[in-house]
This record gives sequence, C-alpha cells and structure tokens, in this order.
Amino acid sequence: MRLRLSNQEPETQQPETQKQETRKPYLAGISAPFEAPENPDLVIHTSPPLGSGNGGLDWNVVKTIILDNVNIIKNETDIYIFEPGYNNQSMPKKKIVNLTPARAMLLSALNSYLVLGYSANLLVAQKLAYFLQKLGEPLNLTFEKGFYGPYSHQLQHLLKYLNGFYCQFKHEETAPGTIVKLCYAEKIEEYCKNNLTCEQKERLNSFKQLIDGFESPYGLELLATVDFIRQQKGINNSDTIVKEIGNWTNRKKELMKPYHIEVANMRLNDFFYSKQEG
Repeated sequence: MRLRLSNQEPETQQPETQKQETRKPYLAGISAPFEAPENPDLVIHTSPPLGSGNGGLDWNVVKTIILDNVNIIKNETDIYIFEPGYNNQSMPKKKIVNLTPARAMLLSALNSYLVLGYSANLLVAQKLAYFLQKLGEPLNLTFEKGFYGPYSHQLQHLLKYLNGFYCQFKHEETAPGTIVKLCYAEKIEEYCKNNLTCEQKERLNSFKQLIDGFESPYGLELLATVDFIRQQKGINNSDTIVKEIGNWTNRKKELMKPYHIEVANMRLNDFFYSKQEG
C-alpha cells in the first residue's frame, strides 16, 4: 500500500500486466475502518477531506482517523487523500440560482462588457451596477464614497450570492481587482429577451451607449467618480471636479488626468444633465 497526500489528480497509468484497470472512487467513513474493496483489481483509492472544509470538522482530527484506518487495505494500492484547499474546492458551487430582472440586467451588463474582450473584476461590477441604477433601474442599492469610487455593500452580498453559478470568482477575495468570470451567458440573455420589459431593454441599450469608450476598470471608475461628485456636490464645472477628485485620494489625484476628467464630464453632461437643464 502506498499512501499519498495530494492536491492534484492521480496520473492515469496502465499496470504492468496490461490488465484493464478499474478506477472508481473508494470513499471511507470517517470513524469506521476501510472495508475491503469488492473489486480485487481496484488499485487506486481516493478520499476527499471527509467532513472538513464545508463540513466544519477539524481536518487534523479527520486526517488522523483516516490514516489509522487505511492499514486494513492489504493489497498493492495507491491511496490519494485530497486535503482541504484542493483546487476543485476553491469555488463555491450552488445547485441553482433563480434569475430576476434585476439580477439578469446586471449579469447582461457584465456580459456586454466581456464580449468586447475585456476582463471584468469586482470594481467593474460595482460601476456597472452604479450606472444601471443611475439609468433608472431600481436595484435598491446604496452607494457611498469608496476608495475606488462609489461603492455598495449590498451589491457585494449579491455578487457573493451569484458566485458559483452565474458568475465565478474566489469567494474569499474581496479586492477590487478580483477577476470575475461569467457563466451561462446564453441563458442570461435568453431570460432578458423573454422577461424584461421594453423599458428595461431600452435601459440596457442606453447603458451600452453610456459606457462606450469607457470599457475598462479605469474608465468606469473615472466616469462613476465624476458622476458621484456631480450628484453629491452639485457641481458641473470640470476644473472644480478636478479639485474634488484631488481631495478624494492621492491615488485618484495622480491617476485621473484633467483631460480625462473633462471627457468623462462631457459624456455625463451630454447623456444626463443637458436634458435636465434643457
């Protein structure tokens, strides 16, 4: 018997006898000893971290019990025990998450961003939601002044709920740069086609027009930051907005150039405020 603690899949090898090898998982109970396998040709056993991880048991205790019970297997056998942290456990998995119009619109907005070839992250998701709500979709999110622009704690909870089904990111990560991948894009778009109102569909089209040319983490942060200042401070002059951004953080002061701020302000002015003023 050879015992291996591993976080990688066992390599597939043919036995020297060239006999067809049966490879099926052989899972042991935690406290009960391993029973002898029914198939004498079974030469590989695999075991997950039984009861640990999501199960909540102490892996150090579980590991000791497993090691104490594997000695009953007498034949020439490779035993692979996958310890907590094995890569197929790094992403939470859900059986199903139901779509709603609000969830579908956010995911569709994310898909629109991704199809242009850009990678999305949690910062991007925050800004997409910010502008969907700005365009009139009642997402019931409260945005406050954050380090990277307007930020909603409620949205972070929603993204964690969707994680593992319609989107994927490392659930233990909350940094703005954490990469977010989209799943079931066709299903999302089909839902939008069949369930959104004409007004909501038009809102998604307006969203695409609004962020056109700003489809990057920096561009969306810039656009959302300028708009947030306009709303909170009641100002629309680009020079004054430059000063406000300089007071926000040193990072924004160094990163966001006056010309970029002016361009973002013009986009917002043309898209929202000129209509209000007129």
